[in-house]
Amino acid sequence: MLSKFWQIIILQIMVMAVVFSNGCGKSSDKYINELKNYKKPPDTDVTFSPEYNFSSFSGTIWQAKVKMALADFKEYTGVHHTYLFIPKRFDSTQPDYRPLPDMKIITVLPPSTRLRIGQLIKDNGIGDQLWVTGTLVDVTNSEKIIYLDHLMLANNVFISLGPTSSTNWGVNPDMLEK
Repeated sequence: MLSKFWQIIILQIMVMAVVFSNGCGKSSDKYINELKNYKKPPDTDVTFSPEYNFSSFSGTIWQAKVKMALADFKEYTGVHHTYLFIPKRFDSTQPDYRPLPDMKIITVLPPSTRLRIGQLIKDNGIGDQLWVTGTLVDVTNSEKIIYLDHLMLANNVFISLGPTSSTNWGVNPDMLEK
């Protein structure tokens, strides 16, 4: 037989197990339901916001120095956007090839393809990221807004490819030129 002391300890452990298992189940269900019902807030155009210093970069036209791929990309939110990607994302002959999951190539564009920088869009969802949009110049369906691979851009504090404090916008000189 167990002593009275051990009977009380075992009883307390059993009660705590029941309490914690019930509490945890309800708590996790609550969070799962919140995620299922999550509605992403609308994105914000911050092109002319002085905080980002983007307005002078908007409207500039650049020419591709390398081939680029126009692709349908399914983002983490499940939303599809058309992106313009650099070779690292789609060309398996690149030494630093890193394809993105859920990306479907629409077409590969040759070097010299021209691109107009459009807007700076703030994603107000879970990621809280900034995206640069643009349009292709002198291409069929050139009015269609596309999202730019952040690797096309130069170091910037808002879309950083490394440590930087720059609020000046520019392009990656290996990818684009005037």
